[in-house]
Amino acid sequence: MMGQNYYAPIYIPVGAELTVPVLCACPTANLTARGVTSLLVHIVNDGDTVKSIGEAYGVDENSMREANELPLLKSANSSVILFATTPLLVPLRGKSCKENPERFYCKC
Repeated sequence: MMGQNYYAPIYIPVGAELTVPVLCACPTANLTARGVTSLLVHIVNDGDTVKSIGEAYGVDENSMREANELPLLKSANSSVILFATTPLLVPLRGKSCKENPERFYCKC
């Protein structure tokens, strides 16, 4: 973030607008057919689960699993171990950030 902004990290004025780079990817044809327009890259934190990350963005767990080529949820025992700092793709729906700004994290 420091390379994207003009402020020194310890001298950011209150109310300053900062540029936050967001990594994304293009969805597969299967995901696009179901309305997914982009894949946001989320970096896993300690304690995160596929379900908790999906819920934070309003995405169901099986969509998260499909976007990341993980086994689909078939039973309560279908668990996936996520390691901190692993990038995970979040499938987002909508044509633009204006339609759903709280899910696209942009300023329109």
